[in-house]
Amino acid sequence: MLKLLNADDYVPRTIHDIVYHSDRSREAIEEIVEGYVPFPTAGKNGIILWGVWGTGKTQLANLIPEAIEQRLTGQKPWVNFITVKANGTGLAVVNEIENTTKLNFAAFGSYHYFILDEVDLLGKEGMESLKAVMNKPRTIFIMTTNNLSKIERGVLNRSVSVEFNKAPSTAWLPTVRRVLKDAGVEVTDESAVLEYIDKCDGSARDILMSTFRFIRKMNVQKNPELA
Repeated sequence: MLKLLNADDYVPRTIHDIVYHSDRSREAIEEIVEGYVPFPTAGKNGIILWGVWGTGKTQLANLIPEAIEQRLTGQKPWVNFITVKANGTGLAVVNEIENTTKLNFAAFGSYHYFILDEVDLLGKEGMESLKAVMNKPRTIFIMTTNNLSKIERGVLNRSVSVEFNKAPSTAWLPTVRRVLKDAGVEVTDESAVLEYIDKCDGSARDILMSTFRFIRKMNVQKNPELA
């Protein structure tokens, strides 16, 4: 009988579950989250996750605040998640952030975290205002973008930039092996698995979907009545 899997079981729960572009990217995040390097410090209170679509930037952005606060206070972080829209309201978004920083959030942890998804869509005025609001005390900004070149230089200078492009296909093998094992599918030759992973161009969504399809294919080959 074909075993049904739940895709939510394979969503990253911690920063260690993320498949990173490189060891350098992984180490940059771990150094910040685990306190090996001071952060925020020396005027840097931003993290920019940049790279192509689908590589897990937003997932990681959501995991970072809790990881930092668990180390510092053991409390849940106060997080504002903002999906920036390409509609010319970048300045309004930043004004909202500035107003929020005026609230008393001491009971919610050490810092106030702002996640700006697709931050490059803020536009010129929004970027200029963001540069200024990043100077607010006890704030951390976690930003994602597919277009690093559109980020204002002052925002870049206030941030740690972490590349999040396509990870090597082999880096995905532990995750894929776990899914295959849960489905009861044994693969002796992983060349076919690496081939379909590579075709997904680093998209976590596509890799997971392709794995489910691969499981279906293997089960049909074993049990033609499932076709």
